[in-house]
Parts: sequence; structure tokens; C-alpha cells
Amino acid sequence: MKNRIIKALIIAVSTALSCHALQAQTQEHPDKGRQRQFTVGWYPLQAADGALKFDFEKRINHREKFWKIAVKANLIYNNDDQTGELWSNHFSGKEQFYELSGFGISGGYKSFLANNTYLFYEIGGGKYHVESRKTGYETIDFIPNSGLNFTTWQESPYEQDYTKLEARVNFGYQSNLQDVLFMDLFIYAGYTHSIYDRDKPCFDKFGAVGYSGILVGLGVRAGIGF
Repeated sequence: MKNRIIKALIIAVSTALSCHALQAQTQEHPDKGRQRQFTVGWYPLQAADGALKFDFEKRINHREKFWKIAVKANLIYNNDDQTGELWSNHFSGKEQFYELSGFGISGGYKSFLANNTYLFYEIGGGKYHVESRKTGYETIDFIPNSGLNFTTWQESPYEQDYTKLEARVNFGYQSNLQDVLFMDLFIYAGYTHSIYDRDKPCFDKFGAVGYSGILVGLGVRAGIGF
């Protein structure tokens, strides 16, 4: 229950901030994004996956180019006795888990193009931990080495650790809503690779923590800049 409340609060705050940004669109400042010296941004859609992601941009030598660093922390969902409700989200590939926690960091180079569009070249990685359970039918010997056995439904808890590496290119549009407020819409494409114990169950569906392959998607970023 506590984790549900935390997740609901994160989503509510992120949604409220995003709505506030959209309401300010009547006072858009089209060139402000190119003039800012630094920005701090957050990613509201990440909250739906139980993650907090923030970034920081610093302008390079008064040009329309920026260095950016981003950090991401996945919240911990945990049932101590592993008998209660399981969770699932996009980062688990909709597979159920007791706990998915971890930390990621990325950085890159951003360059403005025409009409407030930009390209952002990004590389990063992270470490994640999953606790879940494996279910299925399992054959068990009734008496060892007797040839007598039976089949039963088993639920076996397991843990899996992931190291995730990623490189991608983001193409976005920045709407500068007020002097300090902005919102970005962006799409991205790249490649991601996950390292984990192949002898254990894993979350390897598209976009999940254990997925390796071509990565495409879209996102929203909102924040303040000066």
C-alpha cells in the first residue's frame, strides 16, 4: 500500500507540472531555449514505470549546443514475505515481480537545429536488481532414483541482476512556454544491450530491463532553465 501511494503521488505531481506547462503555451518564447545557459528537466512518463528521471544541461561557450547528463532511479517495490501482490510495468516487459530497483546514468551532446528542433546523442548504462518467481509444472521424483515421479505446479522465487548499456539518438522539439519553463516532445532510436545470468529467468521482452536489440520510442521532458 505504501508503494502504491508513493507511485500515485509521483504520477500526480508529474501530470500536474506537465499540465501547468501546457497551459502556459500562449506565451511561448521561440528562441529562449537557444539562449539559456543551463536547464534542469524531468520525465513525467517515467513515473508510470515507478522511476524518477532527471537531467541537467549546460550550454557550451555561448553556442546553441549543450552537454547533458541524466540520472534515473527505479523505485523499489517489495513484499517482504513474497506472498502478497506482484507488480508489473513496461520496464519489466509486463512480467510480474516483487522488486525492481536500480540506478542508471547517461550523458551526451545536444545541438539545436531549425525551428526549435534538436538532436541529442546519448550513451549510458545502469545496474538493476529484480526479485520475482518462476511458475510452471515440474517433475519430481517420488523416491530418488526409483523411476517413480509425479508432476506438480511449482512457484520458485529467484533473483536476477542486470547490467544495461545503451546508445541512442534523440530528435525533439522544444516548446519554450515562459522565460524559465519549457516542454520537449522527442522520439529516439538506438541500440541497447543487457548482461545477466542466462541460466536464470529474465525479463527480455522489447523495452524491458533484459532486452538487447534495436530500441525506438518517444518521450516527454519538462523543466526549467536560466
